[in-house]
Amino acid sequence: GEEEEEDTRESMSVWHWAGKAVVSVPVFVFFKDNVASLGCIEGNSMRPTLNPDPGAHRDRVLLNKFSAVCNDYQRGDVCMLRNPNDNREWICKRLIAVGGDQVRTRSEDLVTVPRGYGWLEGDNDEERAGSMVDSNTFGPVPLALIRASV
Repeated sequence: GEEEEEDTRESMSVWHWAGKAVVSVPVFVFFKDNVASLGCIEGNSMRPTLNPDPGAHRDRVLLNKFSAVCNDYQRGDVCMLRNPNDNREWICKRLIAVGGDQVRTRSEDLVTVPRGYGWLEGDNDEERAGSMVDSNTFGPVPLALIRASV
């Protein structure tokens, strides 16, 4: 009677939501991996653009992953990429030059960026002279390492 109807409604409700989850989860994962997601910026290398107050907080940003999927990079973009020296680490740097451009390094050398590569640097002038890890350290970076623009 009445209990069987309620059990049927409950099981239909469970299957209804399970079906929505089966459709929604892959869509969410695709969106997160290929379109956009949120990120948290750590460190000082992009100061004052990101994390302007030392120790105050870490900036949260929207990561535009579609730009990486489409290889749509512009000079001046702030990018998230894998550290070429340590693939487990993410770094955030500004794209200064792209293939064919010439760039002057911190040591005053003139470097021509190869096609398919980019030259990335941090914004922090104080850290530039010191220990900043960017293209001045590891050279031009394959654009394929860039995973998102900020």
